[in-house]
Amino acid sequence: MFIATITGNVGRDPEAKTGDYEGVQFSIAVKYGYTKSQGNLTQWVTVDAMGPKAQYVLANVKKGDKVSCIVEIRRIVSTEGKLQMYARLIEIDGGTKRVAPGIDAPSNDFDEMPF
Repeated sequence: MFIATITGNVGRDPEAKTGDYEGVQFSIAVKYGYTKSQGNLTQWVTVDAMGPKAQYVLANVKKGDKVSCIVEIRRIVSTEGKLQMYARLIEIDGGTKRVAPGIDAPSNDFDEMPF
């Protein structure tokens, strides 16, 4: 199992899937470098979400939103010299809401500091 944190912009609105696979699928453009000849280098990651996370993604994530996700990389496919990554969503932060289910919001209560 390969766990990664990815940050990037959502490339298309999340799409609900039904049938054998019930959940939500969306893509994230992750910039990872720059060259003079090609400009920004981008890796596309297709992310699947299920259960409450899928409901969160459908309600709060739209094309163009900047998101940060913890994902499990499921497979990497090489097509015409380009890599395509497929991942399962573990946690997400971003979209129109700032914190997804399973992530505790940071507290701004400094009265309980131990020092």
